[in-house]
Amino acid sequence: MALMRILAEVRRAKDVGLDKSKYGCISRTTFGLPCACELSNVVMERNPISLDIIHSHWKRLSLEDADLIQEGRPSLSLLPEWEVIQARFNNADYSMQVELKEKFRQFAYPETTSMQSPPKKVSTKGAKKKTRYSQA
Repeated sequence: MALMRILAEVRRAKDVGLDKSKYGCISRTTFGLPCACELSNVVMERNPISLDIIHSHWKRLSLEDADLIQEGRPSLSLLPEWEVIQARFNNADYSMQVELKEKFRQFAYPETTSMQSPPKKVSTKGAKKKTRYSQA
């Protein structure tokens, strides 16, 4: 998707030329991708597009987990994340360890917490409506 948008901006830069008042920079402000005015110099000089002018969001996308998808559901594991969490827990001070342990206990055993869902939907807007026949 990002490459298609950059290609459209390169074509636009070729069509409009060096008149920067016609560009608008919508691609830069909306998607974090180089707009036609930024690409016009690149196109004229036939230089490659630098990754420095592309927002980091587009550089972080990866397909590393694509091989995990099998027939049906993907195979998932918490082990890598759990090892990082355990290391951070071990490096934390005692009071932080107590807080973290309590949060994880609540997550692991939700039935032991005092939190409960509300018994019914609570009306919070306006006063109760009076019926035509009721007398107050």
